[in-house]
Amino acid sequence: MAKGTVAATECCYGGQLYDSVTLGLDIPISQSYLRQGCYGYLGSTTIAYGPADDNGAADLLCQYFLQAVLGGASLGRAALTARQQFVAHTAQMDPIDLKTLAQFNLLGDPAVVPVAAAAPARPKLADRAAADRFRRRERRAKLAATGRFLQETKPTAATPERGRRSSANVRAALANIARKSGLGADETFVAYKVKGGTAARAGATKRKLAGTPSRYHLTIGRPKDGREHETIAIVAKEVAGRIIDYRVYHRR
Repeated sequence: MAKGTVAATECCYGGQLYDSVTLGLDIPISQSYLRQGCYGYLGSTTIAYGPADDNGAADLLCQYFLQAVLGGASLGRAALTARQQFVAHTAQMDPIDLKTLAQFNLLGDPAVVPVAAAAPARPKLADRAAADRFRRRERRAKLAATGRFLQETKPTAATPERGRRSSANVRAALANIARKSGLGADETFVAYKVKGGTAARAGATKRKLAGTPSRYHLTIGRPKDGREHETIAIVAKEVAGRIIDYRVYHRR
């Protein structure tokens, strides 16, 4: 690993830390990278998911992080920007989105700036140190404001409704989705009610849509076709008593 490398790993357990001496195992991959001179490392503490035929979840978070690093951000700012961008580009935070957001961590010095950004034009007599301090304050204020806005306006499905019985139509749709995705038709789904996120200035139509009851149904299992080492997560969206969409995530 070349000194100065920045790594973002989409794989499962890429950011897991453990006592390798006590367990008698090799050191974690993240520690191996950092020991060899890697400046920063973004990885998941446990299983990381992403869609099989598209970019999503772990894929996007890693991409946003590396794009910010290449744009001249410090490692810490790149990690925060990536998280905010991930939330901002998601209409509603389903359980897999929330899991991804919580489990991807940055290891390394967050103050390091691995890529030099183009210096902004400034008057010759300007105080460079004062200008740099001003820009840092502006960036931090913007990131803080963005974080507060997303927290107040983004709908999330964070609390499971255990024991809730869905309608016959919803149960039939979920069984069909599970069967088509390689799991058993008797797969158990856990419902998550979507809460929050109605924008204060939304128009009447948008407020009505935002207030429509919706929830996500999540199941995680292994395919029935012999792929015993693969794990699949299915997230289906229910609106007004009907399943309107679903996504199949595969373990990275």
